[in-house]
Amino acid sequence: MVDQYLKEGSIIANTYEIIRKVNIMIIRETNTTDGIFIKEILYKSNGYWKMRNVTLDYKHPGEYFVLSLPLLQYRNLRVLKIFIDIYYDDFGIYRNVYHSLGGVYVQLGNMPFDIRKLVRNHFVLGFVPFGGCFEDFIRPFIKDMKRLEKGTLMNIQGIDCWIIASLGCVTADLPQGNDLAGVKRHGAIRGCRTCLVTNFAETPNFKKYFYDTVM
Repeated sequence: MVDQYLKEGSIIANTYEIIRKVNIMIIRETNTTDGIFIKEILYKSNGYWKMRNVTLDYKHPGEYFVLSLPLLQYRNLRVLKIFIDIYYDDFGIYRNVYHSLGGVYVQLGNMPFDIRKLVRNHFVLGFVPFGGCFEDFIRPFIKDMKRLEKGTLMNIQGIDCWIIASLGCVTADLPQGNDLAGVKRHGAIRGCRTCLVTNFAETPNFKKYFYDTVM
């Protein structure tokens, strides 16, 4: 449990202190008055407790996504669902001059980890050239993924199957992850996500090269 008036902010409840089970639901409609329900969410941001309406929370896809059934003639086919994982990272292609090239790769999350980590199971989707826009590059892929989310007929080893694929995860290195999230990188003047300290005020300048002198 969470209490905004406590310094620690949390209360640990032991199992023997539980009296009975109560069903509590998150209600986003104001006309519901029966039962116990949650109307506001308490959270802590930058050291301060805040309250916001429950209608502003992020819904789980299962709350709003409606699975479209295949056509009637395909409903007796085997259904295969594919979990798509995209990895995005920049790397230098020259030795003396750094011009980054963005590599975008696709992995299948249905594979076991020991098989998924093999190089042969990392499929190259394409490369974002230096100065290019990732949004322009990924737009055709997103268009195709929206078609696969609705399902399509494919022949797998001589057997017709109904294939449903969706983008389930996007992984990236730290700078590229900041770009995808729409926040500044750590090299910015104010690159911290939680404070307004500038990069030249957080530590003395001579300490930035400390690791070079001790190695």
